[in-house]
Amino acid sequence: MHKTTALLIMLMAGTSGCSNAPPPEAAPEQAAGYQGRDDTKALQNADNIGYDGTGIQKKLDKALDQNYQRAADIDAQIEAQSGAPAEPETE
Repeated sequence: MHKTTALLIMLMAGTSGCSNAPPPEAAPEQAAGYQGRDDTKALQNADNIGYDGTGIQKKLDKALDQNYQRAADIDAQIEAQSGAPAEPETE
């Protein structure tokens, strides 16, 4: 998991400095394809450097969904044990 995290950080840092890049020719296909989360859409730029940006985005979206679900499950268990509603986390 550490290699994947490092790769994602490198990809995000590498693509954040790019500017005035020509739009990819496959942009209409991407618009019709996987949309994913707004905060992971930048990973689509990994296509420009030879990686499967959509695949990376899907994996990260799935991991984030599982993380949020796990947190919700833990909050529900805490609420059930204490009898009081769990306070929602603020971002």
